[in-house]
Formats: sequence, structure tokens, C-alpha cells
Amino acid sequence: MHPVIRLSSVSKRFGAVQALDNVSLDIQPGTVCAVLGANGAGKSTAIRLLLGFDPPNSGAIEVLGMNPRTHALEIRTRCGYVSDAPPLYEWMTVEEIGWYSAGFYPTGYQAEYEPINLSC
Repeated sequence: MHPVIRLSSVSKRFGAVQALDNVSLDIQPGTVCAVLGANGAGKSTAIRLLLGFDPPNSGAIEVLGMNPRTHALEIRTRCGYVSDAPPLYEWMTVEEIGWYSAGFYPTGYQAEYEPINLSC
């Protein structure tokens, strides 16, 4: 069975910082995978490489049989990512979160999001 995600001897460096060092990993179809680790362990870097936002310095990556360097957009349309820290600001009101979120959705989203004003 061909893995849905494959990292083969992948390394990524940012200046003097070695974010990933010779990482190899195969994730088979139907597998639930959680990426856990301490701050600075390379989790976000690995995800950025898998989605084609950054290229590795060395090694090979495949996602759904595609190379993120050449098929980044197709990979991103077929993959989802759930962060443990949603990008919302604690200081925002519910209405402000709706306004902010509307920028990521088709026209009409904000009107549907607006709270219903019920009088008692």
C-alpha cells in the first residue's frame, strides 16, 4: 500500500537553526496521525513542508503521491489541518470574529453569521 504521506531523509534549516534533521516517516491510508512535541521540535516546519509552503533543504516528500514543490495547491485543496490554538483573538467580540472569519468564506457568510436579535 502506498503511504498518503512520505518523508524520506528530510532536513530543513533556517540559518543556524536545524528545524528538521534527516526525518523519515510513512503514514499509511486510514491512519489517524497526531503530531505532538515540544515547542521548537519541528512540527509546524514539517507541516509547512508537506503543504508546499517551504521546500526542504534535502530529502524527498510525497503527499497523496504528489510532490509539494510542484503540486502544492492540489495538495492543499485535498488536505485539512486542525491547530490546537485557533487563530482567534481573545479580545474580539462574537460579532468581530464573524467579520474576521467572513474574509475566508464566500459572499453572504457574514450575513448568515450575524446573531439573531430576539426581543423578549
